[in-house]
Amino acid sequence: MLSTPIKTQAFLRNLPLFRELAEEEIDRVAAGSKELRVRRSDVLFQKGDPSRGFHIVVYGQVKLLFVTPQGDEKVIEIMGPGQSFGEAIMFTDKPYPVTAQALVDSMLLHVSRDVVFDEIDRDP
Repeated sequence: MLSTPIKTQAFLRNLPLFRELAEEEIDRVAAGSKELRVRRSDVLFQKGDPSRGFHIVVYGQVKLLFVTPQGDEKVIEIMGPGQSFGEAIMFTDKPYPVTAQALVDSMLLHVSRDVVFDEIDRDP
């Protein structure tokens, strides 16, 4: 697995979600982000866990799934590099409706809910 840290500001700046932000805004979002390195089959969060932010896939793949009452796994979506997930639920103040699990060794950025709300407070 890649062990070199990424240049978080440069990575964020290249995502459509953050392209319109000024340098100082990107710097604050980057400061409120954390690199997560996960191994194949690691669970990032479970259905019912509280949302503390959202995730962006740097490399690898993550599946979003739920388990039926009969115990069957239903995959909702597979997320790959540059894709983000969890933004919408972060704004609802509700727990995650799905489980997120790495399909392969992956690296993600977790953007803190607090930093997102601080930026919205600064410039709605």
